[in-house]
Amino acid sequence: PVGEVSIWAAGGFDTNSFTMLAFNAAGGQVGMDQVQTQDWAELHIVAPGIVSIRLTAISGDEGWLYDDLSTGAGCYADCNGNGALTVADFGCFQGKYVTGCP
Repeated sequence: PVGEVSIWAAGGFDTNSFTMLAFNAAGGQVGMDQVQTQDWAELHIVAPGIVSIRLTAISGDEGWLYDDLSTGAGCYADCNGNGALTVADFGCFQGKYVTGCP
């Protein structure tokens, strides 16, 4: 799981609508970002436990693209991203903190 994900989207000849949804291991949605652009624009989500994303483009033409997908580890107390804080999460978070997680 990661704590942050971003990707750049660009429209073609028309302004296009781009959506990114982020999901945790249980399949629950943990974040959403949406932009409308003809030029380049960044979709960016910060949330604990991201394991998958879904990208959607609504376009009047076929001239759009995605580029530069990036992820970040993040530093969240809910290490496994299940939405509940446990003793195991606390120990995991302490380990991250000691190794310099911001």
